[in-house]
Amino acid sequence: MSVVLPSTWTIRSAASFAELASLEGITRVVFGAGDRSSGWFERKLVREVIDPALTQIAFDADGAALGYALVGAPASLGAARTAGLGVHPEVRQRGLGRALLDRACASAREAGYDRLLTVAEPDRVDFYSRVDFTITASMKTLLAGRVAAAPTRAPAVRPGPPASWSRPRTIAVCGWLEEAWGLTPDGLRETWTITDAGAPIAWAHVSREGSASLVHRLLVAEARRGDALVATVVAAAAALRAALTPRGPLLLYGLPSVSPITEALIAARWAVAQVGHLMTRPVSRAR
Repeated sequence: MSVVLPSTWTIRSAASFAELASLEGITRVVFGAGDRSSGWFERKLVREVIDPALTQIAFDADGAALGYALVGAPASLGAARTAGLGVHPEVRQRGLGRALLDRACASAREAGYDRLLTVAEPDRVDFYSRVDFTITASMKTLLAGRVAAAPTRAPAVRPGPPASWSRPRTIAVCGWLEEAWGLTPDGLRETWTITDAGAPIAWAHVSREGSASLVHRLLVAEARRGDALVATVVAAAAALRAALTPRGPLLLYGLPSVSPITEALIAARWAVAQVGHLMTRPVSRAR
């Protein structure tokens, strides 16, 4: 679709969830159709707690959407957070991305938040740095392909009903977003228990994402620390890999980019699927 290049645009908050859902069309223009299951965009909006009042949409003079900044404020973060910034290819390099983020910051400030968060891929860090974001943490998503069988002496694994995000006396090794886990339909999520010699050593919150399985959070019994923690994570990940990859790829989300656990998993032939940088912008810089 061709659009007229405007000298100005109008930016406003989304009016409703239905208007948010209507942005799926421009999302496909900006990022490509991809291999996504039916209803993926509305599920994203719900799971990432996107708020119409915080989300900003840009329109041309005819009311056609030119871009958006999807924004929510998950309670677990205590801050506003972008879950997608998109600008139509024909109006890029004109300052619209900055304008959307400026308005998003202003709305977040008015709603009582002090910062706006985003997770940027490496090729987007320069852009976000130019619009006043700074890196506060880096993380990796690791990918396991199919394996034929579990390794020798691997822990046992079994699926069960989805459990709560936290568990007493455990250490969280990696994780996505608490609200995303809680708002994933039960038919698409389950909690796997990993046991060694009959004793539970780890728990994995796993969701189905198309053909892939995604570990939202991996919890390890707190008694296992230091080298024992690293060894437990590697063993638990190997057991999950053997159990889950026959039905498709397996992803571990939100591991620290630099840590003994991440290094050990990479050494165990988990591939780096994605690097993300958590970036923060104080909303007082909204213009």
